[in-house]
Amino acid sequence: MTIWNLQKAVYETLSNDVNITNIVTGVYDFVPDNTLYPYITLKLDEISNWDIISQNGFEVVLTIDVFCKDNANKSCLQIFDLVHNALHDASIALDGSYELQNIQFVTARMLKKNVNDIYKITSNFVAKISY
Repeated sequence: MTIWNLQKAVYETLSNDVNITNIVTGVYDFVPDNTLYPYITLKLDEISNWDIISQNGFEVVLTIDVFCKDNANKSCLQIFDLVHNALHDASIALDGSYELQNIQFVTARMLKKNVNDIYKITSNFVAKISY
């Protein structure tokens, strides 16, 4: 399945980046109870048609959230920078006959949850996949 291949590949890219894994407790699509901060979540938010003249494909909006607690503002920004560096314009291999044409950062916003001083940066990346 094309979309699952993308999520798996992005997950592996983030989970195998030593700069990221030295700081976060994990990368998740579902966060287990009692997970320690900071951590990253990954989800695919929107999938649309990206058929062009010579090939078929999908455009996928990925949402990457960074959650931090201690020294939260600075920590979240540092982790976001690492995520951006790992994904923006990255060459990521997909399984099967699918090819990632590009993945690009689009936007980010920081939120502070009042409960326990938890900070969150939500960032969006757009990936274009052909097959």
